Amino acid sequence: MRRLLILVATIALLVVALPLSASAGPPERVSIEGPSYFDGTGVFAATGLPECESGVLADVGGQGNPGHPVKPGFNIQIFREFTCDESGHVFYMKLQVRVENPLGTPADDTWKRYPTFNWILLGGDGPFEGLHMNGRGFAAYPLYDGGTVIGVYDMYEGRAH
Repeated sequence: MRRLLILVATIALLVVALPLSASAGPPERVSIEGPSYFDGTGVFAATGLPECESGVLADVGGQGNPGHPVKPGFNIQIFREFTCDESGHVFYMKLQVRVENPLGTPADDTWKRYPTFNWILLGGDGPFEGLHMNGRGFAAYPLYDGGTVIGVYDMYEGRAH
């Protein structure tokens, strides 16, 4: 009787465990890039996101104090909402940005310390519910309107599972 009970318990455990392990595949590579403007808007193109190849972004919050720098730069947190063009799904990210001083400009050849950031998915709807996603990124280059910097071109790399 004891052997039968152990056999039944083992089979029950396998019936529950096998579907769970089959659904837990390796993390998928995610890449997002596009301009983000200092007015808190931008657009993006993505690979590896479920039901989302492009869309718009908006800064929905942030904190940091560039006036109180951590020598030789400062840190900022930015909260972004991404809305997918194709599906209309929305997801939210937190960026922990590190800005080194001085940034400079390409014209004076001192734009060498690009802002870098770590990012994490905070939530979303549809395929982004329950998704885990994080990674690293950087501002690839500044965006100009005439001689004024109006934003940066962001590059995000990471994994989703």
